[in-house]
Amino acid sequence: MAGNVLIGGDLSVSPSRTHYIAEVAGEEVTASEYTYFDIGIDAQAGFFLVDSLEVGVSVYFSYYSEKETESEDAYTRLITALGPQIGYFFNTYSNLVPYIGAAVLYYGVTNKSKPAAGAETETKWSGYLIEPRGGINFFISPAVAFAATLFFQYQTDKLKDSDPEVAEKWTTFGLRLGFNVFL
Repeated sequence: MAGNVLIGGDLSVSPSRTHYIAEVAGEEVTASEYTYFDIGIDAQAGFFLVDSLEVGVSVYFSYYSEKETESEDAYTRLITALGPQIGYFFNTYSNLVPYIGAAVLYYGVTNKSKPAAGAETETKWSGYLIEPRGGINFFISPAVAFAATLFFQYQTDKLKDSDPEVAEKWTTFGLRLGFNVFL
C-alpha cells in the first residue's frame, strides 16, 4: 500500500448522545446531556507513507436542527472543519480490514436561534475538535471498500466577542457509514 492514495467519504445520519458544559468567566454554569439528530459529511484524502500507515487531510461538515416541543423555539447549527488526520489499516489478507485513526480539526460554527416569541439571533465561534476513530473496511472490489466508523469527538471553543468570556466543551459519540477508494 505504500505510495497509494486514499480518497474517502462518510455520511453520518446519526442520533448522538452529547454531554454539554458551558463556562462563564471560568466557572461552570450549565451542564446537560441530550440526544439529537445530526447530519454530517466527513471527506478524507490521504497518502500511504508506508504499508498500512496513511496521513492526510479531513474536511467535515455538519448540520443540526432542533425544535423545542413545548416552547416552539427553533435552533440550527452549521459546522465546517478542516485539519490533518492519520490512519492505520490492519492488513488481514481478507476483505475485512479494521483500522484506527485520529484527526485534529479547526472548526467554525454558526448558530441560529429563533425563539417562538422574539427575533432570530446568530452567534459564531471557532475552536478545535479532536476525533479518535476506528472501524472496518469491507472491500467490495480490490480498490473500493464500504467503511463503518465509530467516532468520538471532543470539542472546545470560545464564543467570539462575548463579555464575560464564554467557553464550551462538547463530547459526542457516533457512527458514520461511507466508502473509501484506494488508488
